[in-house]
Amino acid sequence: MGPAATADMLEKFVELRHASCDQQHIPLIVSSIPDIPDRTACLLSGGPSPYRYLERYLHMLEDAGAECIVIPCNTAHYWFDDLQNVAKARMISILDATLGDIPPSARHVGLLATNATLATGLYQKKALARGADVNSARRSGAGVGNAGYLYA
Repeated sequence: MGPAATADMLEKFVELRHASCDQQHIPLIVSSIPDIPDRTACLLSGGPSPYRYLERYLHMLEDAGAECIVIPCNTAHYWFDDLQNVAKARMISILDATLGDIPPSARHVGLLATNATLATGLYQKKALARGADVNSARRSGAGVGNAGYLYA
């Protein structure tokens, strides 16, 4: 979404590839879209929805040849299912990828996230479907507030 989350994702693509030359890297089409309405303001305060912007950029990536799309923003995953319904390209959910790394035997999962990600229950619902309970800073009373907002 924003430049910091996009840069973080790109860095992970480069580091985890372990390429010995440029030609061994994965071809990527990148869109950093900080000019859309704030996701948190929409979800917590009834601000303007970013959905139509997300959908427009999704189609721009597809038109540019993207075959697979990843949105590096947990909060934007509130609209993931709607975007997936209009996408031609395969979409990867960072929620599913994250929860997929948790051992099946884990029953209690800790979560640090923005207030909007916590309020929407995105991780909580998916974890519960896998038989795990999510414990967040909000539930424990500590509150992360906007500490994770840089990568939200």
